[in-house]
Amino acid sequence: MSTRCQIGFYQGDRQNIEAPDALLYRDFDGYPNGEYGVLAVLLPWAVEFHKDRGLDDSEYAAARCLVAMVKATAPDGNLDYGISQGFHGDIEYLYAVSPESVRVFATSETMEGTRRFRKVSKNLLTTLERKFNAQQLPKL
Repeated sequence: MSTRCQIGFYQGDRQNIEAPDALLYRDFDGYPNGEYGVLAVLLPWAVEFHKDRGLDDSEYAAARCLVAMVKATAPDGNLDYGISQGFHGDIEYLYAVSPESVRVFATSETMEGTRRFRKVSKNLLTTLERKFNAQQLPKL
């Protein structure tokens, strides 16, 4: 079975994690690490986009992120992405993107149907910005 995930876009880190401004769904390879993991595309894109345009407009950022993800992982047009109105019940990870951070959460659902989010990373955006501060990241 595929590892599914969602990428949420927020105005800031204090915004309720369950109330993103925009939400994308990825039906495959939703795990964080590895050559085809979400972070391989999401982090370089977020650093470059934040530097060029800013992540303040979360709906626009979500649209541009979707374009970058499709170009990088589905160049043949086989789209396993979607735009969501809410959280899917089958996701294993949530990637929270804001002007302040990119964070990774593992998700689970309780017997009562309540979704739980457990943070599994620190702020990856500032870590990458420091790492690539003197370098130009490749365009996706």
